Order: sequence, then C-alpha cells, then structure tokens
Amino acid sequence: RDAHWLYSLVSVQGDRSICLFEAATPEMVREACREAGMSFQQVYPAQQWFDQEPKSFQNDCLMVAEVHYDPPITKSMYESQKQQAAGCFRELNIQHAWSVVTLDGTRSHCVFSAACAEDVRSLYRKLNAPFDRVWKAKFIHG
Repeated sequence: RDAHWLYSLVSVQGDRSICLFEAATPEMVREACREAGMSFQQVYPAQQWFDQEPKSFQNDCLMVAEVHYDPPITKSMYESQKQQAAGCFRELNIQHAWSVVTLDGTRSHCVFSAACAEDVRSLYRKLNAPFDRVWKAKFIHG
C-alpha cells in the first residue's frame, strides 16, 4: 500500500498508541492497517515539529500530551508559546522533544521528556494552556 511505518508511541498501560506512517494519503494508511488486521480509531495527515530527533530521548521518561486547538495553531504560534514557557520548562525540569500536529492545526500530540505525567500536566496548568490528557509512553521504532 506504499504506507511506511516510522514509529509508535504506546502507553505504558497498553491502552493508547499513536503510530506515525509516511504515506501519500490517509486512505493508504487505512487500507494498510485493515489488510494487516490492525485496529485504529482515526487516521489524519500531520507533520512533525522537532526540537530533537525522537531516537535521542530516554525511553523511560517520555510523556505525551494530547491537545485540541481552537483556534488552530500555527508553527509560529507554537514557537512563540515555547519561548514564553522556557522558564516553566526549566522550573519543572521538562524538555520538549517533538510534536505531531495535524495539517489543519486543530490537534497535536506533544512529546516531552519529564519525570512523570503530572509534571507535564502542571506545565500546561501553569501556562493556562488546555490539554485533553497526558500519558507515559514507550517509543517503538524499526
């Protein structure tokens, strides 16, 4: 189907995952998953915004924040928010790793290196920024 798996983030409880594929269309990924017998809830086009390559982080301290944006976020808004939050990142000993953001800017999965999920929740609360959930993840790649 010409859909190439790049990596997955799987919750340590095994109840959530995010899989990133390289493909021309979301339908190619849907078809490949159906053929492989993989269940999925949604497939949508997205882009990665890197601070550091995913493989460079320790696997035992990755936290994922799921976020919806209204209005949609742009790359420049994202960079500006990160600069404004630099002090909070230092205070809480959190490092932003990378984000996967939908092309329409309405949702993202932000990956952090942090001691625990509660530290990331505290970061969002300090910044008065909304989030849907935060969970500890394992990074799996080929």
